[in-house]
Amino acid sequence: MDCVTPIFEFLSNRSRDLFALLFGHIVSLEGNIYSLKREMRELQSLRDDVKRQVDAAERQRLTCTNQVRWWLESVDNLGSEVGSIDVEFERLFRCFGDCRLNIGSRYWLGKRAAEKLAEVRDLKGKGVFSKVADGFLLGKIEEVPITSSVGVNLLLEQLHCCVTGVELDIIGLHGMGGVGKTNLLKKFNNELLSLTHDFDIVILLEVTRDLNVDRLQRAIGSRLGLRWQENEDPKERATHIFAVLSTLNFVIFLDDIWEPLYLPSIGIPIPNSQHRRKIVFSTRIEDVCINMDAQKIIKVECLPWEEAWNLFVQKIGKEFIVSQPELEMFAKAIVKKCGGLPLALTTMGRTMASKRALDEWEHAFMTMVNAPWEIPGLKELVLDCLRSSYDNLATDKLRQCFLYCSLYPEEFSIEKVWLIDYWMCEGILGDMGYVTDACRKGHEILNLLKASCLLDDDSGRVRMHCMMRNLALWIASECGQQKNKWLVQAGVLLKRPPETERWKEAERISLMDNEISTLPEAPICPNLISLMLHHNSALHKFSDGFFLFMPSLTILELSITSIEELPPAIGMLRELRYLNLWQTKLISLPKELGYLANLKYLELGWTPTLRFIPKGLIAKLSPSLQMLGMFNTRIDWKVDGSSEDGASFEELEGLQKLKSLGISFGNVSTLQRLSSFHRLASSTVRLHVFGCEGMTTIILPSTLGENITAINMLTISDSNELQEVIIGTENEECSLMNLQILEIRNLAKAKLVCRVLLPQQGLGSLRFLWITSCSGIEQLIDGVTFAFARLEELHLADLPKLKSICWDIAIIFPSLQFLKVDKCPKLKRLPFGSSSDNYKITAIGGQSEWWDTLEWQDDIIKSSFQPLFKELKRSDSAFHAVDGGFLNRDGSPL
Repeated sequence: MDCVTPIFEFLSNRSRDLFALLFGHIVSLEGNIYSLKREMRELQSLRDDVKRQVDAAERQRLTCTNQVRWWLESVDNLGSEVGSIDVEFERLFRCFGDCRLNIGSRYWLGKRAAEKLAEVRDLKGKGVFSKVADGFLLGKIEEVPITSSVGVNLLLEQLHCCVTGVELDIIGLHGMGGVGKTNLLKKFNNELLSLTHDFDIVILLEVTRDLNVDRLQRAIGSRLGLRWQENEDPKERATHIFAVLSTLNFVIFLDDIWEPLYLPSIGIPIPNSQHRRKIVFSTRIEDVCINMDAQKIIKVECLPWEEAWNLFVQKIGKEFIVSQPELEMFAKAIVKKCGGLPLALTTMGRTMASKRALDEWEHAFMTMVNAPWEIPGLKELVLDCLRSSYDNLATDKLRQCFLYCSLYPEEFSIEKVWLIDYWMCEGILGDMGYVTDACRKGHEILNLLKASCLLDDDSGRVRMHCMMRNLALWIASECGQQKNKWLVQAGVLLKRPPETERWKEAERISLMDNEISTLPEAPICPNLISLMLHHNSALHKFSDGFFLFMPSLTILELSITSIEELPPAIGMLRELRYLNLWQTKLISLPKELGYLANLKYLELGWTPTLRFIPKGLIAKLSPSLQMLGMFNTRIDWKVDGSSEDGASFEELEGLQKLKSLGISFGNVSTLQRLSSFHRLASSTVRLHVFGCEGMTTIILPSTLGENITAINMLTISDSNELQEVIIGTENEECSLMNLQILEIRNLAKAKLVCRVLLPQQGLGSLRFLWITSCSGIEQLIDGVTFAFARLEELHLADLPKLKSICWDIAIIFPSLQFLKVDKCPKLKRLPFGSSSDNYKITAIGGQSEWWDTLEWQDDIIKSSFQPLFKELKRSDSAFHAVDGGFLNRDGSPL
């Protein structure tokens, strides 16, 4: 009985609860239906509010969150169910009049209404959202695949400072194709994954040469989680992208830009100081960096030797090189031929990784020398990549000028004026009319080629990267199909010229900088335009028939050879416009040279053996000659017309088109004649006064007269009579404002006197001052009133009495960068009154025994200049200034 009572109570309680629940559903039906309908209307109003927010976000190409999408779907589904309950409730009333009579139906309907009311109230509680849509659903940064690289750590550090700092918003990387710009951006993109930063998103985009705005917008939209209509206008897409990115802190990498991009046209907001937005882009064209308003421009250079070697070894395997030491010589030669270009090094490394035989490596090296495009992969992976830069040039004129640079030896430092003279005489620059116009246009072209990373700047000259040279020769040979079209074997130590048969197809031949001593007897060259034989010091003569079959020859370059005479057949070169005989051993010129009526450029300078020019020859060149160089020759010009067989000064005066003259005189009367003839004087750009017969004093600039105003180089030399060289005059009509180089040498008695110059008379453009072998000079500058404002280099040599330069270089030579002192035993003090930090000077050249005996104001000043001292070799002590630069006596650059 005791155990029955609890069971009875449990059943009784359960029955009572069940009855209450059943009775509750029945009794509360009307109330629950009313509450359900009211709260469902409230839920639907809340749904409409959320839906409006979602629609607004989606119009901005934002994406509804999964949580909100589920909630909206749940509300819609629940609304349908509540509607069916309401319909069932109305049906019961219509059928029975008083639904209270149908107990079963009331119960089940009441139960459903109560359950749905609970669901409505639950969804109402969940319908409050902090945000209904997201701008992006993907990660902040997408890791991208990269190739192994070396030598990029410093560049990565620079990028890190630029991107994480607050001062710079737009950063441009530029460099030649294949140098590693793309890999650098990818590597930095991946490094941001592990760095702490406050950017919401980092996007890497490949732009490419064929700019496709639609593709870029789709790539950005994909990262931002935006959806596009297929027919949507790019401007509308840009608006949507802009709206999203404007709310974010971002970094956008734009790789391989070929032209300036207007960022808002894609949808990218222009960065400003108020937001954390960074644009980092790469390009081959420096002007793109400027036109994109890059606040920081980083040049990506080729790898130095050690890093280039490491990259190559990384590709072929270090163990292989160690185990095959006999191959190392060829391996290093191949690496050198790659010029530090990572793409070339990687390609060659992979190509050579399977090569084990010595002859395979030797063959690869010889192919690199003669026809690198025949090496597997080099054309497709390297040359085709570089060619994009060539193809991107705006005009054929630019492309021709680029190809011309390949006529020089590999890695040769090319003087700009040489190229411009060739281009002008060949007509590549068009009919410029005047030398000055051609020079201006030529420099503009060179700047464009440098800005496109097709040429490198080299201390005022230009240099062509070896892989760019390979590209140019490949293009010039019709992509390797016509190997002899451009017959270029420059700087390869040739002792004999190529076979005569190869000359027949050639349009250009460059055999410069070799050891050739003989040439073919009578090569047949119907298409030959340029023949470059300069820097062959062993070349002494031509056969009589050498020039007979070159009807199209326009450029003939024979400088720095040992040519002693020209054959009469040179007169057959009726199309010749450029003839350079600078620093040869010519004694006289053949009269047949006068037949070259189209000759524009004739250079005979630095040929002291040349003493005779046939009468009338210069006059016959009058129709076309614009540039005549006879600087540092010893021709005895006749000024009275009395010469029966030699050239007279009157012939020079008859050169109607002459725009540039370099000439040497040995007497006062000839100099006076030049000064009095305005057109000739105003064309004189280089003047050499030697011997100075009848002169005891030269006053600069008045001795030269008021008409010699264009002169940029002046040499005064070899006189035992000259007592004084005075710089400064009271004659306001005379000026040397264009003079850049002044050389004073071999004056046995002369002293140098510097006076006050008026501003319009001063040597304001003088950059190089060269004084050597003048035994009478004791001091250069005395006093404080004279200054050489732009002088960069001062060379003093073999001045046994020199005791003083000036009182303070910072005042007298404020721009001086290089000081060279040799064989000046009495010069015991240099005019430095404070530490080297207060001067622009970067190097002081001299002998150690002289430097060690110098007297200094104090030890602090001495120690500050010690790192700048560079000991000169004895072979460096003989030099001259030539053609706007300084050369050794053998013509090689200092």
